Amino acid sequence: MAVRIERRAGLVGPVRKELSHKLIWLWLLVTLVLGAVGVVAATTYADIAEDVNLSGQLRYRSFAVRELLNHGDLAATAAGVAEMTAVRATLQRRHSDAGYFTEHGFDDYWAYVQRQEVPPYDVTLRHVESADRFTSWLASTARVYLRIAFAFFIGVLVVLAVAIFKLVRINSRLAVAEANLQQLAATDVLTGLWNRRKLYETLSEAPGEYSVVLADIDNFKNINDEHGHARGDDVLTMFADCLRRLEGCKCFRYGGEEFALWLPSTTLRDATAFAERVRREIEATPLAGLTITASWGVAQWHTGDTSSSVLERADRALYRAKHAGRNRVATETDVPRSKRATA
Repeated sequence: MAVRIERRAGLVGPVRKELSHKLIWLWLLVTLVLGAVGVVAATTYADIAEDVNLSGQLRYRSFAVRELLNHGDLAATAAGVAEMTAVRATLQRRHSDAGYFTEHGFDDYWAYVQRQEVPPYDVTLRHVESADRFTSWLASTARVYLRIAFAFFIGVLVVLAVAIFKLVRINSRLAVAEANLQQLAATDVLTGLWNRRKLYETLSEAPGEYSVVLADIDNFKNINDEHGHARGDDVLTMFADCLRRLEGCKCFRYGGEEFALWLPSTTLRDATAFAERVRREIEATPLAGLTITASWGVAQWHTGDTSSSVLERADRALYRAKHAGRNRVATETDVPRSKRATA
């Protein structure tokens, strides 16, 4: 029964999808962490590339070219090579993989400078090639990590978009489920009419003058006893269908075989005529193959009334109709004054 109610309310789907939503959020967290790692790595290598860049030119390359042009100026060459070596040593401390580019082209050139000798042309050329390879490696590594960071960033955006879409759908379904639950809480399961709770809510919020009509199917117990409860349920359902087709009123199942009609802006006289017309229609319409009659009680709202007091007077009028022979309409004015005073 609980599962059936949940299914009618639209709650089963979101509950079953709870695991998939957790997986989405887990993937989002993992993607964010990996993306952050990629961003940090890309930023680091980009900083390194910037460290070896001067005025748009790679510093290693600039130094090497300057040393070739100033071949005879060992002091300037030594200063340039010392600066390059310091940068290279810093990179090696921060990134051990940079040690791969500790090639003889650097070391041979530095050995000549330390001896204050002019390096041969081939040594200088190897030095320039080593500088080019090193700076090219830095730039390509930075680009790789930037691509990784960008890919994860796109992944985060995609996952966020999916998550937002899911949340919007869930919110929409929950809103529908909430509306369905409110509908279920205010609706009679068998007949589909508003229930007694909804009747009291309607009367308590009703502005101004109105009338209430209570109807009770005559001899309903005999129908259940002679034809079975399934036939009795059919009678209740068809009776409710007749009431639902009425215009100018709201219909409620008051309880058991009793029903209520709320007629807004209607006087007692007009409500009585309305009830009499409905009584004749019910009597003339076979329900589930049976001739059905009902007794009717009518009451009008007066200043100072509550929903309970109006319904109490309508209920007393209904029982007045029952005691007077059934299949008739009685109003609150038909109830003896002593009984009305106790209402």
